[in-house]
Amino acid sequence: MRVALQTPGRPRQRVQIAWLAGKFDEDLLLSLTTDKRAVVKIAILQSMARHPHDLYLSYQLQSLDDPNGHVRYHAALGIARQGLTAAPDELIAALQSDSILARGAVTYALGKIGDPKAIEPLINALRAALDDASVAPAVTAMAGHPMTSEEWRRFSSAHGAIDLPMMATQALVWIGEPALQRIDVESDPKLKMCLAWISEAKLN
Repeated sequence: MRVALQTPGRPRQRVQIAWLAGKFDEDLLLSLTTDKRAVVKIAILQSMARHPHDLYLSYQLQSLDDPNGHVRYHAALGIARQGLTAAPDELIAALQSDSILARGAVTYALGKIGDPKAIEPLINALRAALDDASVAPAVTAMAGHPMTSEEWRRFSSAHGAIDLPMMATQALVWIGEPALQRIDVESDPKLKMCLAWISEAKLN
């Protein structure tokens, strides 16, 4: 496998090596991280996600700033599997990603980590998702008759949307009571709808 590392013009071999190296050879996988091609980066990050190791965290955090949204997505998913109890500042900052796919993975990762310092950023992300132009008219129209979580899922699916409102709500559920205490439903009826989703999730 190491011979293929001397062939930078052949990404397919490097992708194959990355898929194998995560389980058997951490140093070999890390030696691939100098490759700048997105397809190789994604393979590296997928391998790191399947075989979590603290040696990989630095590369995963660095990849949250990658120009490719799919690279950022896989970086966040890998961080979610690292077993962290404190949310890295780089992960919280990545909630501002211009890739909706990456923002969804970051939201998931913050929920799985469960660090209370992510509550305010997640609430802000939830507000931003509800105000998004693709969903805001429906949310506003339903403010007086809030959708159930299942109705919202059907709406999102019908519009081909990445369901960031539901993802952010679920992340807050995972953090638990400290998050519920910080959601001011009286000042925003849209958050009241999300609180109903949280109640559903706690009952299911």
